[in-house]
Amino acid sequence: MNQEQVQDQSTPLDQGEYWKMLGMTIVQSKNGEAVVKLEAGRNLTQVFGRVHGGAVASLADAAIGAAHRSYLKPGESQATIELKVNFLKAVNLGELVAEARIIHKGKKISFGQAEIRNSEGDLVAFGVATYMVI
Repeated sequence: MNQEQVQDQSTPLDQGEYWKMLGMTIVQSKNGEAVVKLEAGRNLTQVFGRVHGGAVASLADAAIGAAHRSYLKPGESQATIELKVNFLKAVNLGELVAEARIIHKGKKISFGQAEIRNSEGDLVAFGVATYMVI
């Protein structure tokens, strides 16, 4: 990947190609907290017609990443170094909303969590992630 392909910190996360492909958008991101939504359509389902767990995990990672990014200084970037997601309920088509916050912010390593809810407000997944500042 050359430098022209790397987005700088001023580029909104939801302008990344992966975010666009999944249909994720940032509702809010500031002070170590973020809200990210995803409109889950048929393109994100597995063979049984439910939303694929990978899409839900990506939403958790995206929301925690957006919360963490609100702490970055100019010239810094980040990388997920660990992600764990507990799937609590089958996910049907429709809007999913992830609310995330950073639990611990260190100089190089931060830890955050996200709750993912469906359009009825049911908690469908819970994720935690560790990020490294680069």
